[in-house]
Amino acid sequence: MGRGMRGFGHGHGFGGGGFGGGGGTITAVTPTTLTLRTEQGTETVTTTSSTAYTRERLTMGRGQLRVGEVVRVSGSRPGSGMTEPGTGAVAATRVEVVLPVEAGRVASISGGTYTLVGPDGQLLTITSTPSTRYYTGATAGTAGAVEVGTFVMAEGTQDSVTHLVADLVAVAPARGSMPGGPDGAAGPDGPAGPAAAPAAGSAASSGSAATGASDPGVALTDASAGASA
Repeated sequence: MGRGMRGFGHGHGFGGGGFGGGGGTITAVTPTTLTLRTEQGTETVTTTSSTAYTRERLTMGRGQLRVGEVVRVSGSRPGSGMTEPGTGAVAATRVEVVLPVEAGRVASISGGTYTLVGPDGQLLTITSTPSTRYYTGATAGTAGAVEVGTFVMAEGTQDSVTHLVADLVAVAPARGSMPGGPDGAAGPDGPAGPAAAPAAGSAASSGSAATGASDPGVALTDASAGASA
């Protein structure tokens, strides 16, 4: 997972669901349960026809879940006794697929490639594609909202420590504040993101971003700026 996940509340705090939810890596899927591997052991998630499933703010079907994916679960723990977070059983009302995240301040833009300065000062490279979806705060937007100096969070496929191919880019609604987390979760310094959209393709179009822009205060010669897509 990207370092940005920790910065946006995705981190390893799945155990915080001890009062109801949970989460971990899917190791098995049956018609009514998900088996999760957690730091503490094994967790069994029971699902019903009313359980909701989301990925990158979009509603998805249960059949799209795959072994090896990381999920965060909202729900309740049956029985009167408290179980250790990361173990036992959870009756799920919602299952969210958690993808790698990178976040930071936009230092330069070259076509559909964004160089960010991450929370630790490291240079990160975000590559967009024609299918990348954009949000500004809680509103669907376009690539034009990504400008040098804005703060963004990107979710997608991470192929190196400093490079991510973005399925989704969220832009902070105001300079200096971090955007909210995915699927409506609030970031530490910003508002909650939008609720899950009803279906894929209903979010924003990609649009076009400014090209060739850069922040004169950032040296973009760090060898760790990212790998090519």
